[in-house]
Amino acid sequence: MKKAPFVIVYAVLTALFTVYVVLTTFVIKDAPDVMVKNRISAGLTPTPGAETAAVPEKVPGGTQGESASAETDVSTSEAGDADVTPAATVSTTPAPTLSPTPTIVPTWSENGYLDSDMSVSITKYREYDSDIFVVDVVLDSTDLLKAQLATAVGRKSNWEVVSDISKTCENLIVSVNGDCWASRNGYSIKNGVLIRDSVTRYSKGLTFREPGQEDMVIFKDGSVRIIKEGEVSAEELMEMGAWQLFNFGPALINDYADVSKTSVTTTDVADSKNPRTAIGSIDDLHYVFVVVDGRSTSNKGVTCSQLAEFGMKLGLRYFYNLDGGGSSTLYFNGEVINQPCRHKNKVEEQTVSDIIYVGH
Repeated sequence: MKKAPFVIVYAVLTALFTVYVVLTTFVIKDAPDVMVKNRISAGLTPTPGAETAAVPEKVPGGTQGESASAETDVSTSEAGDADVTPAATVSTTPAPTLSPTPTIVPTWSENGYLDSDMSVSITKYREYDSDIFVVDVVLDSTDLLKAQLATAVGRKSNWEVVSDISKTCENLIVSVNGDCWASRNGYSIKNGVLIRDSVTRYSKGLTFREPGQEDMVIFKDGSVRIIKEGEVSAEELMEMGAWQLFNFGPALINDYADVSKTSVTTTDVADSKNPRTAIGSIDDLHYVFVVVDGRSTSNKGVTCSQLAEFGMKLGLRYFYNLDGGGSSTLYFNGEVINQPCRHKNKVEEQTVSDIIYVGH
């Protein structure tokens, strides 16, 4: 009789265990998908043995909390297809970084100027018993290489000194006298404007052999050519993009070759020593101005052949003689820095009809 309670308890436990086995084997295992979904919604995993983690709260554009998003892994491989929208995949490829062109603060020095658009440096040489100033200019655009006429001074004159014409130009860095266009004939193009299209005629002190006057042309893209008037018209040069045309001569260097002795254009002072101004190029948008002092005890000046020889030493591809003598003037940072001489040992500026300058 004492064993009866134990037997009853044992029977009850056995019955309960049997019911549990039947339920877990046939009911839960074959439960419909809705039960699995309910488990996921309740924060449970349907895979036995897997770690449980709360499903992160959905927020616009992603999930809330980086750690929860990274650690949550809801698996449905053993529990059937779960109707769960996967989180959007965010690309980890960084956006390309653009390197802006560094802005150079405009800087003046004793012998140069530098900003984001140009570099100007001036070197003084002593050769041929003369002071020779070389202005090395590198530009971002030919828009920075300009001409200005003497009439800009506003005194109704075709002639003014370089310093006065230069003062009329905004943001001028450096300037030299030009090709004395007003006293000559033949082609003339300034700042992309055709001023004169007639072929050069003979004038005192100037001779040329056919087919005609040699001019130096700088085109809008920065390239340079020495042309002969008559072989190409001024209108054709404009169509090709001529920006500046210089008409004086002679040509000194053409495509790295010294042509000073064989130039079509010759002058009666080409073989005499005088102050000189010339313009040349090393490459597209890389130019030089050369100003030589002369007509004084300390500065003898140079011949055109000597000037060409000097240009060859500089490695110039093109080199062209401009108006010289008393006109040769170099203006930088608000002052004349060479010694222009109209007459022997008399240092003073001579009036000119135009200048070439670099500026914004």
